Amino acid sequence: MLLLKSGEVRKRVSVADQCSKPYFYGTDPKLEDAIQEQEANYGIIRDAILGGHFSTKDFDESLFLKRFILFQHDRTLSSVQNGTDALEKLRKGFRRVPGAEIEPMPDQRTVTQFAMQAYVDNLPMLDDLSICFLRNKTKIDFIIGDHPAIHTNRWQLQWQKRPNFGPGHAGTIFLMPISPRICVLLYDGDIYNVGRAGSWLDLIKDIDAEIVNKFQFSNANSAIYFSEISDNTHINRQFSDFRSGWPQKLLSNNLRVAELSEEVDDLKKYAILSDDQIPDRSELFVHVQQQHAVPPKWPSFMRYRSNPRFFDTKSGRGFIRRHTASWHHGSEWF
Repeated sequence: MLLLKSGEVRKRVSVADQCSKPYFYGTDPKLEDAIQEQEANYGIIRDAILGGHFSTKDFDESLFLKRFILFQHDRTLSSVQNGTDALEKLRKGFRRVPGAEIEPMPDQRTVTQFAMQAYVDNLPMLDDLSICFLRNKTKIDFIIGDHPAIHTNRWQLQWQKRPNFGPGHAGTIFLMPISPRICVLLYDGDIYNVGRAGSWLDLIKDIDAEIVNKFQFSNANSAIYFSEISDNTHINRQFSDFRSGWPQKLLSNNLRVAELSEEVDDLKKYAILSDDQIPDRSELFVHVQQQHAVPPKWPSFMRYRSNPRFFDTKSGRGFIRRHTASWHHGSEWF
């Protein structure tokens, strides 16, 4: 294990309690049993992938893998801390609203349960994504952090210049290593051309394996895990490169407080206030928006399609996937 704050390397660490703590999700035994069942099923599928027996033609297994990656993304301590940060900034914005009543800040367990409920509500979010398995043929092992399911979006960041997006947006990418030699890639097949859906892709360029690892560094909360202590030299070099050239965090939250500036018929226009501006009017718009960092490099296997397909919401939400449009509040778009 590499501790990100100090750079210290520890040998033979236990895997227990690395991403969450005992009773992290609450004391409800039904919830704990459901989570353990998820993990047990994932273990079976992971073994099938590592053994070369997994087939994406098995609809149920493919669906489970996609939903487990979303679950893994939402369940970690790092994800809960990000949710807590968003709530704290939202409360900061509410304090600028005259006469606003602000509820007490929920504890970590409550925020965790909010995250689990959001996961249940958004269960089908990734169902349409294509699956590709990256087979690492380089001399650089994959590493994994304590927040291992990477969510990013090359198309939104690079072409739309949009740092705020969610799992339902066009161009979605999820990366999660499951061994030092295999990484699962979920991607929007209407935007990217990685190869035949469900295929295996051999990584032969060291730089591609290192970029996958840099995403783990940027997404981790406090620790990175690797397979052999003999890899210590590689890990220290990658860590040094990461600290000098990559965003230290992939995700942050941005608070916006806007004041009603104009109202014509049914339309309202708001002007964003700076932190030191005192509102002149009582109606404010308070908004916390996730901001995704732009990585300096992208893997060479993430190629664009010449004819990308997406759904334009014609709103501030931007471009989403057709699956998102038809499933998530579909009646609002049609």
